[in-house]
Amino acid sequence: TTVEFVHVHKCGGMTFNHVAEALFCGPHKAHCLVRPLQGLKAAYAAWDEARDGALRFMSAREEFSAYEMPWIEGRTLKVAMVRRPFDRWVSEEQFACRVRGTTPVSVRRALGYASSSSSEGAAATSDDASFPPGTSSTTTPQVVVDDDDDDLIANDQIVPGARNCRRNRLAQGLVPPAVLGDSVHTGAALRGASLEAARRAIHSFAFVGVVEAYARSMCLFARQIVDDAATVCAFCCADRSAETLPRVNAAGGDRHEACQHAANYTEADRALYDAVHLADRQAFLVAARAFEARWDRADAENWGATPASCGCHFLAREDSSSGGASSPSSPSGANAASDTTSTTASSPLPANTADLEDAAILEMELAASSDDDPGTTSGASPSFGELLRRRLMRP
Repeated sequence: TTVEFVHVHKCGGMTFNHVAEALFCGPHKAHCLVRPLQGLKAAYAAWDEARDGALRFMSAREEFSAYEMPWIEGRTLKVAMVRRPFDRWVSEEQFACRVRGTTPVSVRRALGYASSSSSEGAAATSDDASFPPGTSSTTTPQVVVDDDDDDLIANDQIVPGARNCRRNRLAQGLVPPAVLGDSVHTGAALRGASLEAARRAIHSFAFVGVVEAYARSMCLFARQIVDDAATVCAFCCADRSAETLPRVNAAGGDRHEACQHAANYTEADRALYDAVHLADRQAFLVAARAFEARWDRADAENWGATPASCGCHFLAREDSSSGGASSPSSPSGANAASDTTSTTASSPLPANTADLEDAAILEMELAASSDDDPGTTSGASPSFGELLRRRLMRP
């Protein structure tokens, strides 16, 4: 079995690679292909099991989707990490500032809004943070939003980084291209059969973790993928996980403070960004809900190890009374052992207004998806392949 990590930029991927290499590759990195310079496709094609042994883990560089490599049933375990879309993009801008010396992109300019400030700084100032006159977070920006690459490149020449700001990077990595369609650039929400197909595709990943709950994500990864109780204990015991989990490419260095100041984004920027990244927000919510549901199953079914067998308190979802896990988008059923055997850790689904609205929309869309296509019979759930076929057959 080969574990393939789908690396979405600024979703904790370098840390994940570091952990996976230690688990699967050994001291000489045998049995692994991690960010090969010649590209993962070429390296994979050249891999010879008779000569090189079994391939246990592979990971491409960031510009790579889950659907560029074979998905072989019974042999390939696709895994990924996700992050709230706006926070992911801000991290990408700050990283580029620290490493390449670039100026963080103005959200308003990148999305086609004229700046009300004379400042050329990338992030919004207090004068530049409000929406343009007569607009709101739901207003369509004055920028080309179709899928014509020439138009998108032209926009990018006017405002460097505009194309990257627009694209829905999470959905691009996790959702089949035929299902995502133009939403990769327009950010339009997936609906009906397309949303159900995207949901089923994300649920097909053997593991999805969430940056906002990184320690718990690595605990679940160990419980799902690693067949070793000692490893589960190392990642899941609350008093050991911090020592076990490294931080690679974490924010820091001489330019960190300056880049943070330059990327002084506001809640208005977040609203503008979120308005054209509905597909990304859907992908995040589906993945985060899958993560929480699997977390509950791992606890209920004692995957890999238990607090008793490890002799420690396990990491746990934050108690609902502190506002961390009571969101309607979280799966039902509390962690049964949390009162006596667990130490709290943050949930990826705090109850903020935007996520609650997204969750409600997602819930309605998923409930209605069986009615979206007249070929679906009541009570029957179409297969992922059937939903994908319907999407491809649509004009």
